[in-house]
Amino acid sequence: MDEIKKFKEHLKNHWGKYLLAVIVVVACIYILKDYIGPLVIKFSDFETVRNFINKYENHSVLVFIILQILQVVIFAIPGEVIQISGGYLFGYLWGFVYSLIGITLGSAICFFIARTLGKKFVGKIISKEKILYYEEKLNSNRYRIGLFILYLIPGVPKDLLAYVAGISKISLSDFLMLSTIARIPALFLSSYFGSKVIERDMKSLIIVGIIVVIILVMTFIKKDKIMSYISEHKKHSKEDGKEKK
Repeated sequence: MDEIKKFKEHLKNHWGKYLLAVIVVVACIYILKDYIGPLVIKFSDFETVRNFINKYENHSVLVFIILQILQVVIFAIPGEVIQISGGYLFGYLWGFVYSLIGITLGSAICFFIARTLGKKFVGKIISKEKILYYEEKLNSNRYRIGLFILYLIPGVPKDLLAYVAGISKISLSDFLMLSTIARIPALFLSSYFGSKVIERDMKSLIIVGIIVVIILVMTFIKKDKIMSYISEHKKHSKEDGKEKK
């Protein structure tokens, strides 16, 4: 009986959050059910994205930001293509700014959904193996630097990671601050690349391409050591604690 009373009291105090979460989830399920296939195909190249957004003329910025939010929440939509399209549409600076706004809002929604609906819900959209893999890193004693590194390096499914962060011990403020800052270099490069595509500046495109390849190669070589560093700190901390005792 006490548990039922506690649950009712909790529901009474947080009904607004649960209602919002349910609305967001239902909307996402509806989009996934009817449009996920066409969306993935439709937004597979930045020329298509540009034509789609340009149809909205004066509302193109808002549509682009909403599209960025959707590609984070529905992580099957290719985010890199949309990020490049931002520079292609609005120039590298404003394309970067609009992408950052949309991705930050989308990440906040993913985090909030996971934090509200819990691990059971996250387990329905993400494999248990991936949840355990990233949850271990986000619950370590160096979870802040771990989160920052995971969002900074290429190859990590960052949109998926936002859901896992929501069921970790990380606070929303830490999550948004660290993930947003860590995303800046990659987002800026994508937007810059997009702006140079429309200018047909081959020299700049080649330079950006070389930089991206170098980063990818370095990340591939060092990824295991980086992941091991994030994961092992928890073990070392426990051993340090035993020595103090």
